[in-house]
Amino acid sequence: MSNVEIVLVVSTTTCCPKPTPTPVSANAARINKRSTGVDIPWSYEELSSSKETRAFPFVLEELSAIRPIIKRWFGFTSVYLDEKLLCSLRDSPRQPNSNGMWLYTTSEHLESLSKEFSDLPKRQLWRSRSGSNAWVVLASRLESFEEYAFKACELILRGDQRIGRITRGKSK
Repeated sequence: MSNVEIVLVVSTTTCCPKPTPTPVSANAARINKRSTGVDIPWSYEELSSSKETRAFPFVLEELSAIRPIIKRWFGFTSVYLDEKLLCSLRDSPRQPNSNGMWLYTTSEHLESLSKEFSDLPKRQLWRSRSGSNAWVVLASRLESFEEYAFKACELILRGDQRIGRITRGKSK
């Protein structure tokens, strides 16, 4: 069993000075035992070799700067920032047509996001039949998948409000 460094995030009010950030080692892990039961490693080498996070580790490495929470469910590796579900990654041999990077958005932002990925086929833009949920599916079988995945990471890192949704049961 490897040593794991646990990072404690401290919330302060305006009356208290901001704490000095503690440097985090390359192999620090964010742990969410309740949802995953596994330690999610943060170094690229560990991500590449881990069975639990084998789906496109370069995406998680790109997004590590925002320190997201990583959860695994239904064969997806999902990336959250606070209560906002940003994207999911999937790479399964059983259902290859579902593989890739799924960006979570709303119906109102779907068209403008599709312009960011100009060569993306329309069948990769999904809307829920009821409600305002929508998805941009960057399929891994597309020739431009890696380029699109890096572009999506860039949008997320810039804080693009079109990407991400508050998860069910959470209020805005």
